[in-house]
Parts: sequence; structure tokens; C-alpha cells
Amino acid sequence: MRAGPIPVAIAYYHRLARHFNRVEYSASQDRWKKSKELFVFGRKKNWEDTYDEAYSDRPERVRAEQPKLWIHLTFLAVLAVIFVGAVWAVAGWRMAERTLQALTAPLGLVWLILLMQLYFLAIYRHGKTFLVTVGLFALVTLSGNEFVKRFLVSSLESEYLAQPPLKEPVEVLVVLGGATGTKPNGETQVTRAGERIVTTVRLHRDGKCKQIIVTGTKVELLDENDHHPCEEAQTLLLDLGIPAETITMLRGINTREEAESFAVWHDRQSFSTDTRIGLVTSAWHLRRAISQFERHGIKVIPIAADSLTTRPRPTPTMLLPSAENLEIVTLMLREHLGRLVGR
Repeated sequence: MRAGPIPVAIAYYHRLARHFNRVEYSASQDRWKKSKELFVFGRKKNWEDTYDEAYSDRPERVRAEQPKLWIHLTFLAVLAVIFVGAVWAVAGWRMAERTLQALTAPLGLVWLILLMQLYFLAIYRHGKTFLVTVGLFALVTLSGNEFVKRFLVSSLESEYLAQPPLKEPVEVLVVLGGATGTKPNGETQVTRAGERIVTTVRLHRDGKCKQIIVTGTKVELLDENDHHPCEEAQTLLLDLGIPAETITMLRGINTREEAESFAVWHDRQSFSTDTRIGLVTSAWHLRRAISQFERHGIKVIPIAADSLTTRPRPTPTMLLPSAENLEIVTLMLREHLGRLVGR
């Protein structure tokens, strides 16, 4: 009796799959599985069992029919060349060069290695390892992705970037720490958040503030050349022409302690209830900082200094993870975590 078209098609599929080594085959494990199904569960032997038993007796043939590693690597290399060539044809050589730089950076190489591992695991059907690698690949891709970075940054900054510049002067201007650093030789410098210092100088020059409060301390100083953030900010403001009598330093290791220090200082002053208090910090940090000051009953006017929001410009590199995006995503996640724990 001849077999129907469906069993024949299935058998042909299995033959092709094993020809290209699309399954990881183990003769001993397969025999144990078949014997358990046949003798423990009482299943009758079918044509597929007979085919597998016949094939399991020839493991040398399975190894001999495996495609060579260089064939897979050549295929992947051709795909990479096609991708870069398409970028060159659409966006020009400079964009293709930036794409190559992104792929050959450390994070880009990790991304490529995971992508290659996914390809080989899919070819050889390593199910559990494939799922784990998919998770790692998704983690690396999302952590360094441009779209994820923009979403997280916008969730923290959009509310304050739409506000108009400060028009009415404030009595007190609070400048949170984190905008300065110290060189090995002891000189003070600004960091990525140095726009907080620039914004403070501009407001004082325009007559928008009378008194400046700089905050921030370190857990421990490394040596005699190291300084606390409030001291570094005071040094820079003095160098930029701010009078010393208008600057007051307050301590605080984190935002919560800075708000507590200001609340204690505020209670000692003879301020009225309608005193205008400005708060200068990074746009992505304003929401958490305002909540800390409001816990002590202090209403502040948010003043956004530096911002991480960029104008959207579609490029092929937006699809690739980068170390810069990873750093910003980490910073945004830490900011959200800080709001959750109240710091």
C-alpha cells in the first residue's frame, strides 16, 4: 500500500532538514525518546519512527552533510556588505562611514555577535539557548536604541522645555550640584551638566536673582585636591564675576538631602510666604527635584538648564545601539528609580 502525499511530503521535509543540518541530532537521546514513547506509553511505531531509526544508524553521514562554517560566515558577510552598500546608495558615503563606526564600536560588536549567534542557533535549532540569546539581543538593542532614549528623555523633559524663559526676577536661586568636577591638578571644571552654571551667570547678569544657593557634597574626598560640588560651583561663579556675598553653600549628598538642607536654611530666613524661589537643574532632573522641595512645603519655579532632547533626524544608525544612547538610557532609568525610592 502506497503512502499518501502528506506523509511523503513530511518525509521529504525531514530529509531536506537533516541534509542542511537544521536539527541537532543525537542518536542515543533519540533512541531513548522513541523507546519511552513506544514501550512506556504504548504508542505504535509508524513510518516516521522507522525513518529516524534508519537515519540514526549513520551519524557519520549527518556530520559529513553539515554545511561548512565558512559558507555561513560568507553569507552573513554578504548581507553586511549589502546593508552598508544600501546605506551608501541612499544616504551617501559619510552616513555609511558612520554606520561602520557604529558597528565596529564595542557595543556594536557585541550586538553583531549576538545577531550572529541568533542566526546559528536558529539554523541548528538550539531552542532554549536561542530564547536566552533573543532576550540578551533585545536587552542590548533596546538599551542602546535611539527611539527608546528619546522616549525616556521626553517623558522627563517635555513638561519643562515648553515653559517660557524666566521673566520676573526671583529672590533666591537654588543651583543643584552635579554640574562641576575637579581635575587631577585641583582645578575646577564643568561637566556635561555645566549649563547649570552658565544659566546661573546669565540670570544674575540680567538681574533676575539676588541670592544664589549652591548645593552638593561628596561622600568622601579623594585627596587634598578634591573638592565638594558646592565648593566647585562657588569657585566657578566667583571666577565668572559673581560677588562672593551673594553666594551661599549648602551640603547634601543627593537631591533629597539638598532639599532638606535648603529647607533648614529657608526656615532660618525671614522670607515671606510669597517669596519667589528659582530652582536651576537639568531638565530631566527637574521633576524629581521639585517633588523633593515640595515635601518640605517649598514652592519653587523650575528653570531648565541643559537638556538631552534632540531634534529628530532619521538616519540608519538610529536602528543600531550606541554607547551614548546606552549611557543616557541608564541615566533616565536611574532618574525614574530615584523618584520611586524618594531620593
